[in-house]
Amino acid sequence: MGVINTALEVYYRLKAGQVGIALDVAYDHKLQYNDREQIEKLVKDKALPELYDGYYVYNSEQIGAARIAYEIESVFRRYLAVKGNGGYFKFERDFHAPLKVSNEPLPEIEGFSEYKDFYLPDEMQGEARSLFCGGKYKDLWALVDTLPFRKTVEGVTSQMLFDDRGKLFVRVNEPKLKNL
Repeated sequence: MGVINTALEVYYRLKAGQVGIALDVAYDHKLQYNDREQIEKLVKDKALPELYDGYYVYNSEQIGAARIAYEIESVFRRYLAVKGNGGYFKFERDFHAPLKVSNEPLPEIEGFSEYKDFYLPDEMQGEARSLFCGGKYKDLWALVDTLPFRKTVEGVTSQMLFDDRGKLFVRVNEPKLKNL
């Protein structure tokens, strides 16, 4: 998937006139700056003369189908980043949600989850259920805050849910490891 993702990024950057960045991505920054600039100038002179001193952005109509390549690359990039980080997100570009820039639906990766579920231990389930059913949500969250994962994991949002067996768990959306 990494190779496909690199190919998608190179393609949409070339179509956008970001030739130098495309070369850096394709060749792992092996080209000298002056060589890279000469290649970019040549490509722009021949293929994209309207972009002599600029480039199109990822959502420009002018890059056509490369907008779809950008979307696919964004989905793959996020998946690869989260997978490479043990299922946790970070506040970095690779972990950002993909931006919708075409009329095509975003691809979905089977088995990829943007959340983690943390079950309350069996010995806490009774007390937690009583607090929940009694509407004592503040007390319930105080109980949840005593669990080890709350010291190391944070998320965009958290919610308490019951599974089909009646077990209470906390779903953390876009879970991130806290800097301790």
